[in-house]
Amino acid sequence: MFGFRNLVAFWRILAVLAGCSVAASSVHAQALSLTVTQYRGAFISFPAYVAKDRGFFAKHGLKVDLVDVAGGPAATAAIMSGSADIELQALDNNMLARAQGLDIVAVSGDIINNIYGVLVRSDLPLPHLAEGFPAVMQDLKGMKIGVTQRGSSGELIARELLKYAGMDPNRDVTFIAVGVVPTAVPAFLTKQIDVLMAFEPMTTMLVADRKATEIVDLTTPQTHPFLKLFEWNYDNWAALRSNVTAKREAFTRFQSAMKETLAWMTDPTNFSALTDIGVKELRLERRIVEQMLRKNVPSLGFYYQKPKVDIIVNYLTVTGLLKTTPKLPLTFEAYVLPEVRAK
Repeated sequence: MFGFRNLVAFWRILAVLAGCSVAASSVHAQALSLTVTQYRGAFISFPAYVAKDRGFFAKHGLKVDLVDVAGGPAATAAIMSGSADIELQALDNNMLARAQGLDIVAVSGDIINNIYGVLVRSDLPLPHLAEGFPAVMQDLKGMKIGVTQRGSSGELIARELLKYAGMDPNRDVTFIAVGVVPTAVPAFLTKQIDVLMAFEPMTTMLVADRKATEIVDLTTPQTHPFLKLFEWNYDNWAALRSNVTAKREAFTRFQSAMKETLAWMTDPTNFSALTDIGVKELRLERRIVEQMLRKNVPSLGFYYQKPKVDIIVNYLTVTGLLKTTPKLPLTFEAYVLPEVRAK
């Protein structure tokens, strides 16, 4: 029989456990709100989808609203106007913004490698393909190149690849803004563009189904000296320093949530569950999601590596993109918040 004394003890234990539960939940009793930019359907935005799906944002007391942008310039405009707190942005764009005096800082890592591949429609001739870079870039003469937005990081990179190959980006090709995955892929498949500055999952989708030939892959370690200039931490979650100061607790929670999310995503035991989220959120066939994840999950990282941030200044200088003396420092220490610096 369950005696009276045991019953009293049982209820006391329940009371203690309930008290612990209340105490634990009260740590983040009030959810804090943040608005974060994203690129719909892109792998670089995938960690935010996972953080919402797995409850990591909620666990750390955050209500995160994801807002779509078409490219890097729109993301920066969003944090400048106050319509977003955090932007998902390329390192080169943010360093150029700092050079102009906009005090943007990195609050969390995302992709630690470059994300771009240069894709050409598979029905188009590439007589210099076997020669590789830079010769193959000459085959793009007269072609239409799709980028997310005019002035985006993808366009800047394409211009430099073309110039190194002896091409004139202003005369030899035409750049067309095609947005991100939901609009860029149809533009490519319907031949509105010939070339796409692609990132995942577009690269896997188009190459796996033989719709495209990848002539330059910047996501892997490079051997060509010029291509090594692109080996920097590509995109990151960033914000205006003034906003980080004003909303310090919310940003601290965001950092904790993203650190836990990225650790979960890179744990091999979670691969199947991660694939499930990819199929649901990216609306792709499982075979495409699995192939994309196998190649790209190792490129995820919360922490910034000083050498990969420092190299961006060399890239901007060598290419002439950095035209004047920067108004704000472009150093690792000035740009990357202490919490996300790799030891």
